[in-house]
Amino acid sequence: MSKLERRIAESVDSVEYQVEDLILSLTGEFLDRMEQTDVSRADLARRIGVKPPRITRILQGNDNFTLKTLVGVADALDCKLVFTLAPCGTETKWKHYYRGGASVAQPRSTKASPTGDYTKPFVIPPIDEPADMMKAG
Repeated sequence: MSKLERRIAESVDSVEYQVEDLILSLTGEFLDRMEQTDVSRADLARRIGVKPPRITRILQGNDNFTLKTLVGVADALDCKLVFTLAPCGTETKWKHYYRGGASVAQPRSTKASPTGDYTKPFVIPPIDEPADMMKAG
């Protein structure tokens, strides 16, 4: 492993990197949801009782937001904020189920697209769940 590769590997494990990754992921999800539901920054500001510049700071990741603020933004977008602690070295996969009806617009992903197109949504095929997880329910 080269010196550069080692430094990159070390930085990915840093707290600062993890914080920036979470901020980018969450603000990206907020922006996607705003686009899906046709909610402007001004609409969102009105819904949570703040001025539009605060929404801009939140969506740019330049705000020292609290959990209360994040939950408020999610609620204003008709969503709920969920997260989990995952042991290091594991991968977390989420499934969203809609109660009693059709789902809303499919979320877009900023992750690498199998087609190489990062601007259009793509469907990730279902993953078989481990047998012991199926028995637990």
